[in-house]
Amino acid sequence: MQKNRLGTFFYGLAPLLILCAHVGASGSSACDDELRHYTVHGFASGHFFDRLQEGKDEVTKATLMELAQLKARAPQWGKEKEKLRTTYLGLAAQEDSDLSSRILYLCEALKIVWTCNEALRLADLCHKHVQELQDPREKVSVAHYGLFRLNVELSEPGYDLHQKLVAVPHLISLLEDLKEATKSMQSSCDMALPPFGNFFHEDCIPQAQVCALLAVAYGGKILAGEDAEGSVSHSIYNNRLEAIDLYKQGLEGTTTPAQRKYYHAQIVNLVQGLGRMPALFAADRDEYRALQQKNALALARIYKDEGNKAQADVLRAYLAYKAALAYTYAEKKEQALKFVESVLATPRVASENGLFVDGLKVRAEHLKLELTAPEKILAFECDHLNVFWKE
Repeated sequence: MQKNRLGTFFYGLAPLLILCAHVGASGSSACDDELRHYTVHGFASGHFFDRLQEGKDEVTKATLMELAQLKARAPQWGKEKEKLRTTYLGLAAQEDSDLSSRILYLCEALKIVWTCNEALRLADLCHKHVQELQDPREKVSVAHYGLFRLNVELSEPGYDLHQKLVAVPHLISLLEDLKEATKSMQSSCDMALPPFGNFFHEDCIPQAQVCALLAVAYGGKILAGEDAEGSVSHSIYNNRLEAIDLYKQGLEGTTTPAQRKYYHAQIVNLVQGLGRMPALFAADRDEYRALQQKNALALARIYKDEGNKAQADVLRAYLAYKAALAYTYAEKKEQALKFVESVLATPRVASENGLFVDGLKVRAEHLKLELTAPEKILAFECDHLNVFWKE
């Protein structure tokens, strides 16, 4: 009898517990849903202010309603725009508010006016929020958005890390978050990335790309003079090794032709990067030199085949130059020079394509000098500054 009463009590209590759990989570889940939409699409949904108001106190609700009305007037300048931004920043500074809401407030403020301090604050909040998330795709989205708003270019030709050293610790934190979150992801399709930012190439292996970016970001610490113990150099070196290993594994699996070409190219580039750290590279030089030659040769054959199929002179010249570069990295001098001559023999073309071919011929001649008369390179570059200054 007592057992039946106890069972009846728990059956009656269960719906109440479920209801309480739902009510307790509803305030943050609405904001989490909105943040999820924001980081995937790059803009707020049509329910933005309604969702942000859920679970908030009356003062915050009134503030958000005022913001909604102010934003609806689409202020472009003056006091209204500044009021909009200041109010967002005030809400973001409320430390007792949930992280999702604070991130969203800062995102909106940064869209009005970007400032370094607010971007760094957003990066900190994104890093903190990633630790609370369970879904790797959500972790990637939040960390990626924090990186995007830091507005640092980590790849050539727009590399500007040396100008934004203050962001280095934040870059590293978010990239380390991405490195952990992308462990099981084999392609960029696994990441559900938004249509902004350029951290991931469509054919990359996500974690390998993160490792390559981390090598660049840790380089910022060396620029700032923070490698007294050599630990930063080891971080750079080890991340490059990890990226190389991931691309090697990728080539052993099923890939598309575009992925294979990209993997070969990344291995060659990453080994080149290792060569800029002679003290660490000495013990592994022969192994990775052979690896570079192998992948560069595979890359050269790909460009050679593509060039044979190309119909236009301009495209054939471009692919011949790429093949010449790849044969150079493969240490196949004769083949490289053969394709250099093919570029130099390309007929002059009218219009913008002609200017492109002219520049290509200058680079081909430069490569020829590297292979046959390196002592003449400096003078050649001085004579063609209009080409080399663009790099």
